[in-house]
Amino acid sequence: MKTRLAALGVLLAVSLQAQPARAASCTFDPDSATVTVTFRKEVSVRRNGDTILIKGKPCEAATVTNVDLVRFVAPHNPAASQAVRINLTGGPFAPGATDEGDGASEIEFVVDTGAGGDGILIKGTTEADHFVVAPGGVNLNADEESSDIDVMGLGVVVYGRRGADLLSTASARATLRGGPGDDALVGSAFGGGLFYGGGTGHDSLDYSNVECAIEVSAMAYVFGCPIWESYDVADSVEEMIGTAYDDVIEGSSENEVLRGRGGDDFLHGRRGRDILDGGSGTDTCQGGGGGDTLIRCEV
Repeated sequence: MKTRLAALGVLLAVSLQAQPARAASCTFDPDSATVTVTFRKEVSVRRNGDTILIKGKPCEAATVTNVDLVRFVAPHNPAASQAVRINLTGGPFAPGATDEGDGASEIEFVVDTGAGGDGILIKGTTEADHFVVAPGGVNLNADEESSDIDVMGLGVVVYGRRGADLLSTASARATLRGGPGDDALVGSAFGGGLFYGGGTGHDSLDYSNVECAIEVSAMAYVFGCPIWESYDVADSVEEMIGTAYDDVIEGSSENEVLRGRGGDDFLHGRRGRDILDGGSGTDTCQGGGGGDTLIRCEV
């Protein structure tokens, strides 16, 4: 009897164990040129030749020439991190099935996790990428004349990888990471709580879109408008570009470039061989004893 009860206990314990989350499933509807991906936690998409891969596997007969839309659907789960990784290392998702008539046809992506999206990671190419994060998503081809949204969703992390990338955001929910190469990052006017990482190379962070003065501490912490709920964080940025207002920009111990632009700015180079460029206005520039170069500094 005890043996049978023990066996029943083992069976009950096994049956009560948490079942593993289902892997992502993918369907392709050739009539609507749509790929639908259902997932629970994380999923990735990239191309291999013309084939569209979901988590490294082909999605039925879907290719970059017969698909117009890839839709990611996941039930909202507050206890789990949900992420969609769009990988461009195999090339852009173009031309798509339908010619959009502007010479820049491509596949669009829609991310829906039931609560606005918990995370979208855009991984760039080895060339010079130009990505723009807008309030509703990401334009993956910002050099085009049309400023369409290619990835619709919120909570975006953009990683440029190699190349001299131009990455900008006009969103209050974005992270920009340049990676290797001389990258240009453009900060959001809706800042506060955003992260900008330059990576290796000479990387700049431009706040010229912000409509108030900023205060930069040690090239790492950026305090801005009263409507900002917090401060931005900058890492591995060698050049800081201010606003049209009266900015205070303080460097670190590295060799850096501080640009005040408009307004009556105060630039402090601290240590390192810095370039301090006040721009227009009556600017105060203070080096740090490292053989600094002062340009357009009145005080």
